[in-house]
Amino acid sequence: RDCLLSRGVGDVYKRQLQSGMHAPLPDLGRRRWLHRSAQVALATCTLAALAPARAGYNIWLGEYTIERQLLQQGLAERFPLRLRYMELFRVTLSNPRLGLDAKANRTQVTSDVQIENDLLLARPVQGLLALSSGLKYDAPARALRLHEPRADQVEIKGMSGEAARQLQAVSAAVAAQVLADYALYTFKPEELTFNGQVFQPGEITVLEDGIKVKVD
Repeated sequence: RDCLLSRGVGDVYKRQLQSGMHAPLPDLGRRRWLHRSAQVALATCTLAALAPARAGYNIWLGEYTIERQLLQQGLAERFPLRLRYMELFRVTLSNPRLGLDAKANRTQVTSDVQIENDLLLARPVQGLLALSSGLKYDAPARALRLHEPRADQVEIKGMSGEAARQLQAVSAAVAAQVLADYALYTFKPEELTFNGQVFQPGEITVLEDGIKVKVD
């Protein structure tokens, strides 16, 4: 009922519904008009409820919006990431958190870091790593990728001085290596097709709550 009322079925019928009254309709023509209005309103409400199933594509603006929650979910599913550095260090990145910097038009990935070295370290070292990155579109893979990530912050817990700086450098190098060209989101073929036409993603804009991609 709230949905029908919001669509302007008719001032008289609105007041009747809101007051709980069901007065007889004036004539058959008005009855048919109200019935038709109700059908249109119901169809509009149904389309609104189904809109999220279109995966964020706005046909009027030619834009595809990927929500932060979906990006975060995809990121978390592919972690932890493990890599060896110079055959000496074993580095693990885990618990990723996605940040979106709309002002700089960049993404941020913050993760926990664990570094292991059986010869130089008595026990695994824990830390925190934050990287920022631009974005680019990889057409053959239909993927939205991180572009030239850089380490903005590296913290190593329980260490200081030269040893801490060396481990920070290791963490930053490993993260930049493993996250370079990382596919943050991969489009399904049907997400770039509408009415038989194939779209090509263009300009990429970072929003506060998602990423917007222009399509041609």
